[in-house]
Amino acid sequence: MVLWSKKREDYGDFVVSGILVNFVGYKYCVIMNELIKQLQSCPASADDISNYFSETAKLLMNGYVISKRGVEYEIIDIEFYLFTPEHQDVITYPRNCKAGEWFFHQSGVDLTFASTEKQFGGILIRGLREISEKPDPEKTTVGPLKCVYLLWDKFSAFEVIDAEIPIITKASKDLPQNKIKPLLRKIPVKKDKQTEKINYWKQRIEKKFEGVKIDKDLKELSDLIFTSEYRFVKEP
Repeated sequence: MVLWSKKREDYGDFVVSGILVNFVGYKYCVIMNELIKQLQSCPASADDISNYFSETAKLLMNGYVISKRGVEYEIIDIEFYLFTPEHQDVITYPRNCKAGEWFFHQSGVDLTFASTEKQFGGILIRGLREISEKPDPEKTTVGPLKCVYLLWDKFSAFEVIDAEIPIITKASKDLPQNKIKPLLRKIPVKKDKQTEKINYWKQRIEKKFEGVKIDKDLKELSDLIFTSEYRFVKEP
């Protein structure tokens, strides 16, 4: 069981007690666990990133769920996005986040890695399966925006109700340890538009982070974005 409590204090930049989720002025503090340590230890070196993504996918998808209103959702489809000086994945949405925050963007919602002045990223939630006594295919949600609509469909406009806020927690029952398959990310950009989009993504980062220099050539950036197997899908 994960113990957690509601706090109103401002913890500043140093957090020792676990995942923080900001919501309407409150901060929810979850006791430090293996997953938050993993999110805080994101590597900068390109050589280490593929293995890190694979290990993190197994840890997240085989041991943790998203819980809301007493319902647990198994995480069955995710994509990794990470920009570092060595691993210039420019499609990554710029952000300044602590490890373990929900970061909303145009494509969906990420579970974030710890950001620095030159490094940022997170895990896009692409697919969820409601956990029930009898597996039901109709209780599977596929698509990043559909996952957002499922988890943040409605909540009180006047008070913070704990059960309405989606949190990541250890599964209450053992999850199936099914095979987790690496795949190419689903990036809806046509071939003839890739160069234009890459230049846009570069400018978006350089505008947000003035000290970041994107020095990889177009082919290197394109190969990283469109040919890396950074999507992980858990088989039924």
